Amino acid sequence: MDTYKTLKLGLLFIALTIITPFVKAQDYTTDLIGIQKVYIESETTIVLKSHDLDQLLINEIENFRTLVPEKANGLQSFQGQGSDNTGYGVAVSKDGSALKLTGLRDRRTANLVVYVPKNMDVSLKTLGNNDLIVTNFISEIEAKTYNGDIYLYNVTGPIIAESKVGNINVLFDEINQSSPISIISSNGDVDITLPENSKADLTIRTPRGELYTDFDLLKTESNADQIVERRTLQTKLNGGGVLVILQTLKGNLFLRKK
Repeated sequence: MDTYKTLKLGLLFIALTIITPFVKAQDYTTDLIGIQKVYIESETTIVLKSHDLDQLLINEIENFRTLVPEKANGLQSFQGQGSDNTGYGVAVSKDGSALKLTGLRDRRTANLVVYVPKNMDVSLKTLGNNDLIVTNFISEIEAKTYNGDIYLYNVTGPIIAESKVGNINVLFDEINQSSPISIISSNGDVDITLPENSKADLTIRTPRGELYTDFDLLKTESNADQIVERRTLQTKLNGGGVLVILQTLKGNLFLRKK
């Protein structure tokens, strides 16, 4: 090996040796004993995943971690909206049966990825041009964005989803019959996929858009109470069930069979 290559490898080794202590991190976890609902608010995109542990997890592999200068060892980072007590730009606090996560990072930084059990009720909110992405939950989900999209995959509800300027996409494994479902976008498309045998009382509104579906929503004996007026459809799916409100003011609505 020539001198240049030897020197280059030596410098690379030194660089890795210097960098490693700064990027080495630990997962953040907290137990969920006594917690009935988790609230997450961030200016970044939020990705919520389920796991089989009875704890909340922010893992080191999927999350951006601010490099802390050596002079700050033993000190907490304050970022305008609160104190970072996780190491990942997030403030976590308990308030009775609620666990609250507040993202402290700028909206242009990397996604906040969080794990909780699939049966934990959750409330998610993000601002700016960021999205909400939720996968594999059998619990109540509240999801609100201002100028971003909402993606809910393999869920059962109940669900309250609202976006001011964004699309909403929901793939249901089944429809929970315990509480009404409301999915509303003010200025975006709403795309819903339901199992073919889903039971629901549907209210669909598309004031300035179109409805596209492969369900048979025309009047039959099982949905004789159907009302169609002013681009509003009220009908029963498979004999009726929980109330499901689907609405987009300035977009199209897609209702698909799974």
